[in-house]
Amino acid sequence: MVRGGRDLTMPDGKGARERKLSTSRLARGLQLSGAVLGAAGRLGLGAVRRVLVAGEELARHRAEDDRAAASSLAGSMGRLKGAAMKLGQMLSYVDANVPEPMREALATLQSQAPAMDPETISGIIQADLGAPPEQLFAAWERQPFAAASIGQVHRARLHGGEEVAVKVQYPAIRDAVSADLKNAGMVQAMGRLVVRAAGSSEVVEEIRRRLLEECDYLREAANQKRFKALFAADPRVRIPGVVDRYSSERVLTSTFEQGIDFKTFNATADQRRKNAAAEIIWDVAFTSLFRHLFFNCDPHPGNYLFDGDQVVFLDFGCVRPFEPAFVRDWKGMIRAVLERDRDGFEDRVLKVGLVGNRAGFDFDYHFKMLQYLYRPMLHPGPYRFTEEYIKRSFHVLLANNPNRFKLRLPPELVFVNRLQWGLYSLLATMNAEVDWRRLTLRVLYEEGEKLPEPYVQPEED
Repeated sequence: MVRGGRDLTMPDGKGARERKLSTSRLARGLQLSGAVLGAAGRLGLGAVRRVLVAGEELARHRAEDDRAAASSLAGSMGRLKGAAMKLGQMLSYVDANVPEPMREALATLQSQAPAMDPETISGIIQADLGAPPEQLFAAWERQPFAAASIGQVHRARLHGGEEVAVKVQYPAIRDAVSADLKNAGMVQAMGRLVVRAAGSSEVVEEIRRRLLEECDYLREAANQKRFKALFAADPRVRIPGVVDRYSSERVLTSTFEQGIDFKTFNATADQRRKNAAAEIIWDVAFTSLFRHLFFNCDPHPGNYLFDGDQVVFLDFGCVRPFEPAFVRDWKGMIRAVLERDRDGFEDRVLKVGLVGNRAGFDFDYHFKMLQYLYRPMLHPGPYRFTEEYIKRSFHVLLANNPNRFKLRLPPELVFVNRLQWGLYSLLATMNAEVDWRRLTLRVLYEEGEKLPEPYVQPEED
């Protein structure tokens, strides 16, 4: 399927055109609570609350009731947009415990949220760029082909003939996001999905900062240009170019890129193509982190398109930079696990800042836990990501972890946890089997350095 214009609908199938967003913390909180209560009418309040707050598996219910409740909840989150909608997006792909009907409904929020009405969007473009879209562009599609948490995307054509995608920010979205971030329950839910351990002021502040940065399209444009420049030599990677003349703080115009969406690709591609695409996605993520010192924090399925042997990367609003010293210590900790250096491991963990309460901290368990979480990097040859591996990760890191109340998560690593819960879940959905160790070693070690030997953990570890 090629990306193109289409009339968007809410997840429940009812058309929607919004003129303004609620920006009141109380009103938005009440709307989300109402959605939860509505879903609870079919699923039970405790079950829905566990999904939103604790990420636990819903009890089994009739499939029709599950779908109706999930669709209602997704529709409400889509109308709220902002952080409320982002919470729904994250639930759709981060948490392996969310049941399939809920996951499918919430997945529509990755690109098919209720759209704003054309007049409102036209007004934003005229205010920012000096003229309505019908005058600025040789052709303009009033209906968006994608809509997400911060803005919606329209197809257009420049007077020179080039096809472009114009992302327009929802009106007052910064105020709506700010209101959501004052809702303690919502922030707690997002925190648990991002890091699986929320509550500290550092975690809350990191989430707040990254989400508000997404409301600045000039910043996103700079991120997009940087990614495009750094991966320009890789023929497997395609990143849209920014059209500066038609971009502003609330409007981002990029070259239009064709490709099929993740769901279609995953359903139609053979395993060889899936493995090749998974390798590209992994390469871009880890090369960004350990070579270029920044990370695109939003690896959800809606941000990838697939075209032949290339992967198109979209959406650079949430990007986290890192200091060289922090990345050096972080790489050192991972290398200690790969090299089975238990003696040096403890010092590396302390340098990264992962220990909140050292008294009674079980470093042996932490070493064993990271061996499990890094298993794809330790394994010799191809390793297949599976849903079972992802689900067991939750138990290893949370339920069975004696250090779970003694860990501290440095701000730098808050969104990087989406590699574990987001990227890994994506790869498991693709059933991807690649030599991840080979890919990882070439970004963790310099040319000529001695490489560690691979090893396989027993499955019960």
